[in-house]
Amino acid sequence: MKHLPYNTGKVLIGCRYEPSTKVEFSLDAERIQTALIGSPKREVTPGYYLSLAAVCVALIVALMWVTK
Repeated sequence: MKHLPYNTGKVLIGCRYEPSTKVEFSLDAERIQTALIGSPKREVTPGYYLSLAAVCVALIVALMWVTK
């Protein structure tokens, strides 16, 4: 891969390109942002519902077995 700037003969491609800088926030800034915006909500996956259904079925079966 060719490095920037790339010269085509007529046009200099990427001559004003500046790589983006990574911004790192302090712990205080993240705490303030979380307090103002709120923490992100966790997604509920289909596996969660499947395991919840399995637990419910197991409880029903156990109750049926105990009350025989």
